[in-house]
Amino acid sequence: MELNYKLHHKDYLKQQLYQASKNKNIQKRKIRSWILLSFSGIAVTFLSYNSDNFVLFLFFCFITLSTIIFYPVYFKDRFKTHYKKHISETYKKRFGEKINIIFKESFLESKDITGELKLNYSVFSEIIEVSTHYFISIETGGTLIIPKEYLENLDKISDFFRKLAFKSKIEYQNDLDWKW
Repeated sequence: MELNYKLHHKDYLKQQLYQASKNKNIQKRKIRSWILLSFSGIAVTFLSYNSDNFVLFLFFCFITLSTIIFYPVYFKDRFKTHYKKHISETYKKRFGEKINIIFKESFLESKDITGELKLNYSVFSEIIEVSTHYFISIETGGTLIIPKEYLENLDKISDFFRKLAFKSKIEYQNDLDWKW
């Protein structure tokens, strides 16, 4: 099977956000920060209540409730902004460049502006399918990004990846409902 496509900023962003959403350290940091900010706000609110300054008390009540309610949204937006900037700086010369991948019996060949690459299927750690992309994780830490929007015969491609995962004993994750 042969695939030809181009990657754009949004494709790299989707892959980075997916990995971040599944990273346990990032999730722990989010929860820890949220709890710390919330408890700090509650403590300051009680201190302001004890100071007999009602306006200050209302102000800190508003700030604390806003933090408790909106911090998860803020955290996601902050990470998305960080990854957008990182991708723009790191991959800007790769946007819109043609990528050719040929899946052979026991390996794949990839050609792009950086050169040619042969990867044995044995170095794949997992194949992930989300609603818009396929991500093929490699044991060394890299990821092949395959956007669905440029592909034809998605059912055939999906079946190919499932069979490849089964045959090569690679984990296949169907995460079609994933959203950042």
